[in-house]
Amino acid sequence: MTSVIPVPIFIGLKYYELYTQLEDNRKYTLYAMLFLLAVSINVVSVYISMDGSQKILTNTQLWVYTAISWILFASMAVIIDIPTMQTLVVPFSNTIGYFMIKKKADVLISDMLANYENSPDKEVKRILRQINADNSLLLNSMTLTNARYIWTQFVGTEPNDISTSDKMFEQLDALLQYKYFIGKCVWYIYTGILIYFLLAYYNTKFKSSQP
Repeated sequence: MTSVIPVPIFIGLKYYELYTQLEDNRKYTLYAMLFLLAVSINVVSVYISMDGSQKILTNTQLWVYTAISWILFASMAVIIDIPTMQTLVVPFSNTIGYFMIKKKADVLISDMLANYENSPDKEVKRILRQINADNSLLLNSMTLTNARYIWTQFVGTEPNDISTSDKMFEQLDALLQYKYFIGKCVWYIYTGILIYFLLAYYNTKFKSSQP
């Protein structure tokens, strides 16, 4: 299991990045260092399991196999960060992610709907009853790109007029960011499991090929 230690470290870095503005140079340096660490950990674990045979550390094939496996992980992480690929994250963010933020979201959505409680419009009241019964109908329709627009439909202001100091919207945006982060974490974990089995296969095959 030591071969997948970099996965929780990567998740920790992504969580740190979620709440901290990292400069691109520093961010990419950290990820490059983690990639090198990930490759090195697997090679060293094989080295130790084979009684410290010096030729293991200089075997190009083992380094290449390990690097390819972690390049697969890195590619997945880049793909799910692309805005147009967010649909890959939605199934997990709208289930596990929603469950993680539900308690705080209940309070926020109640405040959002407060302006409409006395509306004479029967259709509005019907929609409110549905949302109050299951606020996931509203919350899960919000994405990182349309949340601001949906928010304006309830607070009655134009998108360009919403101040970033609006604490309720900041709280909502933070919850959505966290919800999507949880969805991405599921992908990181699933891909980490795949990497574990790939490396286990490569390592076994490599060891059996050694004299």
